[in-house]
Amino acid sequence: MKFAKVQIIRRTVFAGLLNSMAPLALLRIGQIVGELLTLYDLDQEANRTLDNPWMNARALALRTGAVLGELIAAKAVGNRPITLVGYSLGSLVILEALKYLATLPPSKTVHLVQDVFLFGIPAPADPTAWTSVRRVVAGRIVNGYSSSDLVLAILSRTSDATWSIAGMEEVHVKGIENFECEDLGGHAQWRWKVGEYLQRIDGHHRDKVT
Repeated sequence: MKFAKVQIIRRTVFAGLLNSMAPLALLRIGQIVGELLTLYDLDQEANRTLDNPWMNARALALRTGAVLGELIAAKAVGNRPITLVGYSLGSLVILEALKYLATLPPSKTVHLVQDVFLFGIPAPADPTAWTSVRRVVAGRIVNGYSSSDLVLAILSRTSDATWSIAGMEEVHVKGIENFECEDLGGHAQWRWKVGEYLQRIDGHHRDKVT
């Protein structure tokens, strides 16, 4: 059945999506899309509990983020303000950590986080959530996004049941910087492009300051 699903992908509109992913085993696309094809037979609540690698990894990222937030609040990584950088599910871990810090009194979060750089984050561009995390970051929060990230589009819109994904569009919140990564070739390229984008973002920031 998995082989048949992959063959269906290769011969349909998903062919372009398949070609943009490397390696194929990264997301086990055959299993995931096979489950996506059954969504019409499931209710909305069941959709959220589909057992596939992306859903499992996302659930772990959410729990890991809460733990990271506790460690930052306890100054387990030192007393100096830290800078956080992440892409894909790693950026989701960071966002969840910031959400945890936002639940604490301001006196306990001051001087903990300096700058935050998030790339291809699989999270909604909900202004309320992003406004809450803005206050716990002393410096910059940069949302690196790519509207051509088709893998993020399918997986995130399935798990979050929303079309507004921060990793694909601007977050319209005061104090959040948006940086379009227009030359990203696919979701799997984030790991190779983050260093380059960080250099561009720093240069862009210097130009704005001067």
